[in-house]
Amino acid sequence: MGLFYIVMIFGVNALAANHDGGCQSLTTTQMKLSVHASNIMNVDSTRTRHGGHYKKRTLLCGNQGCEVKESRDRKVVYEPGHPDANRSGYVTYPDIDILKEYAQLISAAAELKDLAFNKVCQSQILQSAEDMLVKYHGSKIISDNFKFKGSKLLSWGRTYTSGKREVFDLNTRVEQKRFATNSLAF
Repeated sequence: MGLFYIVMIFGVNALAANHDGGCQSLTTTQMKLSVHASNIMNVDSTRTRHGGHYKKRTLLCGNQGCEVKESRDRKVVYEPGHPDANRSGYVTYPDIDILKEYAQLISAAAELKDLAFNKVCQSQILQSAEDMLVKYHGSKIISDNFKFKGSKLLSWGRTYTSGKREVFDLNTRVEQKRFATNSLAF
């Protein structure tokens, strides 16, 4: 039921306005992180402030920039005691494969690491065995901070120039869902 939003600070044509290919790659990767983390954090969201269940987000990029689209895919589960169940006892959830989203999030983090290592768009990387901090210049985002245990991504935090900071405990969220099954889902 809880709803977590990652504010999308990128407009539909965010990339079209930036003609530097390296900066476009960096911005696209930042957007991928936001989309996949939002999907992970909202895998169980059955109610949004706009009404209805959370809708899985995907990032579509082309010559005119990137756009975040919401999927109409859903899954319906028989849970008659759930506060968001309909009269027949069914609850609508977003159709999100949390393990796939987690893998795509890790892939985006690795892509970001490579971009920052190559100082794309004046980005910088500071790294230890279990932490990775990527700093940006000239962006609404100051930094992304990742915590790893081996190759496993435990958490991700983002700091904005506005002072806002978002932290996502991905380890707990993914582990909770990894072994959860609903045989009545269709």
